[in-house]
Amino acid sequence: FPVTIRSVKDLEGTAIPSLSRIASGKKVLDQGTDPITFEFHLKVPENLSQGNQVIIQRLRNQDFGITLSLNSTLNTDPSGSLVMLVSSGTSAYLSASMPVSKGEFQHVCATYDARSSYNRIYLYRNAKLEAQSSQLEMGDFGYGSNLLTIGSGSDHLAGFFGTPTPGIAFTETLSGSIDELRIYHRVLSED
Repeated sequence: FPVTIRSVKDLEGTAIPSLSRIASGKKVLDQGTDPITFEFHLKVPENLSQGNQVIIQRLRNQDFGITLSLNSTLNTDPSGSLVMLVSSGTSAYLSASMPVSKGEFQHVCATYDARSSYNRIYLYRNAKLEAQSSQLEMGDFGYGSNLLTIGSGSDHLAGFFGTPTPGIAFTETLSGSIDELRIYHRVLSED
């Protein structure tokens, strides 16, 4: 699979103003305290060993932000694991994970519902709820001018995932395909 890494500046209509109906330059990806949903189709290659890989990431620093990633797998594993990590400090974090099949496209919907009575992650695969996190209020991440990255990113050092060191360390760029990526500031459900 060829690797294409994208970085997205959060400035409405400024990249190619001639193609934009609105060139205000205001931030549109920073959800503040609203929900955020990432919807896309994902294909993880068959018969490939891989390390931890970022799918989509937006961090303020190493322990504030959102990361969607694939956990490392062996080439003989029939499936991998997609993880969503949301954090506002090394000890204030939510995470959820779900299996993803290798060798076929599947629909993924990953939501962080930041509304005050919910405050949790929901992961859907092929329109079915696969996982959800516990509940914890996070507040605004304050990304500032930090980029949203697709296919690559930085270590996200919050939470503990079976190792003595906090967070998830990323060793590779994404090996796989993402299609029809959409980002919403609302919750999508199985319907």
